[in-house]
Amino acid sequence: MTKIKKRWAAIIVVGTLLLLFFVIAVISAWEDRIEEQFPKWEDVNPAARTDVDPNVELQFTGIDFDYPYPNGNIYDVVLIKMTFSFPGGGYTQGDDFYVDYFYEDSWHEIYSRRYGMAVATHHHDGTWGFEVPPGLFARDGKYRMFLVGLGYCDIDIMGIEDVNWEDYISQ
Repeated sequence: MTKIKKRWAAIIVVGTLLLLFFVIAVISAWEDRIEEQFPKWEDVNPAARTDVDPNVELQFTGIDFDYPYPNGNIYDVVLIKMTFSFPGGGYTQGDDFYVDYFYEDSWHEIYSRRYGMAVATHHHDGTWGFEVPPGLFARDGKYRMFLVGLGYCDIDIMGIEDVNWEDYISQ
């Protein structure tokens, strides 16, 4: 093989490898988009989050991660304390709720439970637990939970991306 043919062959091989690397990088970046990291990704219509009761205060108190249920299902359980400023106020299990994520100056709905499904369990002292898929809060950022007819509360998740999950799982 002549020098020129060897040089062209090397250029073609290097060019093909660079093209292949570029294609893999683009596919990887496309699959790692934020929209793909949540079960749902829809822009929130602000008018859809106006059903707020001024007599109810919602306060985020924590998340029970990987909570096992007797039927074998595992959920993350968001704990919300509800305070009603009128006598006899209360929450009925099964009302709709939404979880939103704040990204690039707007809210995006990432999860919803609707249509009267049993979604909450009563804990103590006015605190309720709401089942969400495990890993829903695996990304740092600003979240909010909107309970239809009651209002919403903010959930700030910081430092979760720094957790070494392999150590956590092996414990």
